[in-house]
Amino acid sequence: MSTYTVVPGMTITDAVLNATGNITNWDAILESSSIYNWVPLFTGGETLTIPSTVSNDNNNIRALQIAPAVNNSYNVYPKIDTVFNSLSQYALAITTISTPSVTVPRGTSNNIICVLALQNFTSNSIVITQLSGTIFGQSLGTDIDTNGLKVWQNSTPNFNGSPVLLGAVNVSGLEYIFSLTGLSLTVLANSISYLVTTVNITAASTTGDVVGMQTGINSFTFTVTGGLSQNNQQSDISGIITIGL
Repeated sequence: MSTYTVVPGMTITDAVLNATGNITNWDAILESSSIYNWVPLFTGGETLTIPSTVSNDNNNIRALQIAPAVNNSYNVYPKIDTVFNSLSQYALAITTISTPSVTVPRGTSNNIICVLALQNFTSNSIVITQLSGTIFGQSLGTDIDTNGLKVWQNSTPNFNGSPVLLGAVNVSGLEYIFSLTGLSLTVLANSISYLVTTVNITAASTTGDVVGMQTGINSFTFTVTGGLSQNNQQSDISGIITIGL
């Protein structure tokens, strides 16, 4: 026969398991310890009598000596608040929406070459003040109208509805890095807004030329008020525009 001293926070089950490594010894230990009324938690310091007839599981006992079973509770809500507050610092997810490769006629406007989803996971609006990206082609200055590269904010991932023009850029060369500054692009709390980039093709453009937007990781970059960082999930899934007749 031996004894086991209970520590605060243990239940009867915890104590039986810690003492013998075998929960089936419950009745024998309670009987030997003269415990006849169920007590949810011990206050600590109680002594249990362990009869020599119980079956011990020594492997479990050794493990429980390192990490005893105990029913101590812990208020996790402050920790959860801390985690969510931390996540709010990385609250804007930027994802590329797949667009098809298409052939468009010369002299057409608002041909979509890139769509990005801007998802705000916070309970406050996020304001983007600057963005930049890279367009490429074979003769941008000839194929795209003056100020013919346009960036819009929309509630849908296309040109439906009422897109709001954020800026228009004049491009040239084979590759052109553009930037729009002084923006007030607002993504409302817990919502998704779409950034739609279009081009106007000149009537004098060259049939067979192509125009596209770099949309791999970090191809578009953004400046956000408040120093909030972005979860950048951009991928190279934007289609190429081929100029037709």
